[in-house]
Amino acid sequence: MNAAAPFASAAALWRLAVRRPARGTGELLVHGAVTLGAELSPAAADASRRRGGNGRAAYFAGGYLEIPLAGLPRLTGAGMSLCMRLCDRDGTWHAPLFGSYGADDTVSFFLEGTDGAAKPFTIRHGENAHHTPYRDLFGTPGGPRAVRGSTALLEFTWGTTPHAGIVAALQERGCGEPLLGEARNGIMKVNVPVSDVGAHGWHDVVVRFTGPKLELFVDGVLVDEEFPVGTTRPSTAPLLIGAAAAADGIRAGFHGLVDHVALWDRALSDREITALSGGAGEVAHRRGEILGAAGEQLQYWRPPGHNARAGDCMPFFDGKTFHLYYLVVRRNHHGKWQSGHGGLQIWHASTRDLHRWRQHPIAVPISEQWQSWWGTGSFALHEGTWFTYQKGPSLLPEQPCGGVQLATSTDGVHFTAQPPHPALPGYDCDIFHDVTTGTYHLLTTDDRTGREVAVVRWTSRDLRNWTRVAEPVLVAARAEYNIDICPHLFEWNGWYYLFAGFDERGGVWMSRQPFGPWRQHCPIRLDIPTVPKTAPFPPGRRISAGFLADRGWGGNVVFRELIQHRDGTLGTRFPPEMAPATGPPANLHFRPLTGGASGDSSAVTLAATAGAGAAMHGGMPANARLRFTVTPDPRTLGPFSRFGVALRCGGDDPARPEARAGVLSLHPHTGTVTLSTTHAQPDGKVSDAAITDVVGLDRPVAVEVIMSDDIVDVCIDGRRTIVGRHWNPAGDRLTWFAKHATVTFAGIDAAPVLAP
Repeated sequence: MNAAAPFASAAALWRLAVRRPARGTGELLVHGAVTLGAELSPAAADASRRRGGNGRAAYFAGGYLEIPLAGLPRLTGAGMSLCMRLCDRDGTWHAPLFGSYGADDTVSFFLEGTDGAAKPFTIRHGENAHHTPYRDLFGTPGGPRAVRGSTALLEFTWGTTPHAGIVAALQERGCGEPLLGEARNGIMKVNVPVSDVGAHGWHDVVVRFTGPKLELFVDGVLVDEEFPVGTTRPSTAPLLIGAAAAADGIRAGFHGLVDHVALWDRALSDREITALSGGAGEVAHRRGEILGAAGEQLQYWRPPGHNARAGDCMPFFDGKTFHLYYLVVRRNHHGKWQSGHGGLQIWHASTRDLHRWRQHPIAVPISEQWQSWWGTGSFALHEGTWFTYQKGPSLLPEQPCGGVQLATSTDGVHFTAQPPHPALPGYDCDIFHDVTTGTYHLLTTDDRTGREVAVVRWTSRDLRNWTRVAEPVLVAARAEYNIDICPHLFEWNGWYYLFAGFDERGGVWMSRQPFGPWRQHCPIRLDIPTVPKTAPFPPGRRISAGFLADRGWGGNVVFRELIQHRDGTLGTRFPPEMAPATGPPANLHFRPLTGGASGDSSAVTLAATAGAGAAMHGGMPANARLRFTVTPDPRTLGPFSRFGVALRCGGDDPARPEARAGVLSLHPHTGTVTLSTTHAQPDGKVSDAAITDVVGLDRPVAVEVIMSDDIVDVCIDGRRTIVGRHWNPAGDRLTWFAKHATVTFAGIDAAPVLAP
């Protein structure tokens, strides 16, 4: 597409060589130090023309331009787009850029550069406070999500008429600032750290409001999105370039260049945004620079973007291809003016071999303003049509159509929501296909209240017409188990398994019959990843996917391969195809820390029957795969015996060799493995994970540990796994320890993990 083509339909276009607009009637008024038609370098002028400009720009030195209210373009409010090509001379990005502001309760639309470190780090919920993404970006220097360099944000504020029902719901839940204030003022914000897109040089900024979505693009790359309710608020303040009208007067201060500004009373297409940003090749190049290369491997993967996380996972196998459908969580679950939920969409990746993955476009988008989110459900393929049933509540009291929603597809890639809304009553759901009878069973939860919660069942032959089954699948005490969260039923080698819930109140049940009677699996919880679901994979395997939480709901995708014992009980191990690539083994340097410690670069023996023993290996890479076999002397074991390794040690106090480390500890007497991980920043403890009923810890045990950025993942003897978070990139030592036991760690092999 010719870059000038989108401008032909603009409601207003200012090429800032002259005061008169190229389209529209709003002639510019010049205030202060602004020079129109400044000459650009040959390269910048050429880039301008390739984006529909004229090779000249306005130079701002603290002044600003005004389009009087009488000259403002008439925007319908149902859809709009903004394009602005600009360059901040000093790379500071701390000034108003474009829009009609006035105040938070009157703003129409407003683009600015602002200080991200001044943003709120918490959202108040009654007596509790939840982290905002700004905390990770700007409030934890040196942390795993912290921005490097500038603390500036490029931010767009959109205004609408506040919705009384949304405000009342937030107040009822005890939600406080800043979310409640934004809802009261009817504003939404999309932003991106300037350090992500580059503080210096030219940028093509596009904002698109489609109705269901508000999106921010920089250089053609989608960097943030929100999910509005309402229409764009009409302007009551002048439209300013390089300044903002506020209660105490005009706020200016932009120093830089603006090539052109344009407004549309419709949503631009993806193709038009690409044309305005230099074309497909330039956008693809910038996507790699801003969001990073799209790696082929998905183990420990999280969606790109400063405020995005992977949420609930829904794997599906179609007979040839393994699909991972997953939620993308933005703003720590506080999108769409929601306190804890809101603005979740379903994305999709697929593979044939678990090693090379392909990312697809968004699978199930939010397409209506009433939709609060797409929740956790299930996928099925019937007679060439793909079906997905998902929890999809309504945000708006005047449209009470929330429940289990249906979307269909002809290719498994692009799904369209189908009426009626809802398709069925219920909450989180799962589809189980009984291949022996051809019947589909949809599991969801009853809306009963009180002390019990039930998983209930609907049946269908065509995935469209459903019949409720009176007998519940499982009933549990609400205080003991949260089985109403993300149920999952599957059959494997004649055994039936029901996963439900998460954290310490979730678990696994097993039966020889598809719908019970059930007995509780031992252990009740297999691993740490939240709301795991599974899908088959040839030959006869079962792959699980869940997410490792990151200070709230959502985080990184974690895959497991299930193993099945003779008695039907399950275990987990690392999928071998998803092992990270590693370099040559590290050269470890042995040093004993206590008496009774001996060893070399590949083995350590600790004789600590009467107390504690420790030894250290230096030269450990921060991101690495560590393998070893631990063999305890069973004659020395007692109720207080434990042993293991402290990872990424950074402390120098010999009395505290585990300081600032991630500590993997095996407790043979209780059959427990713990992973206590602390953060090097003032946040303190990030994770204290444990798995129980681990048999055989009094015998030789093979251990594999993957340290990938802030993730520590552990496989015990190829049959149990545990994962947590630890961030201490400066720690380069391993501390082996034993308490009230004699233990040998042998075959120690540490290899750096290579970047994907």
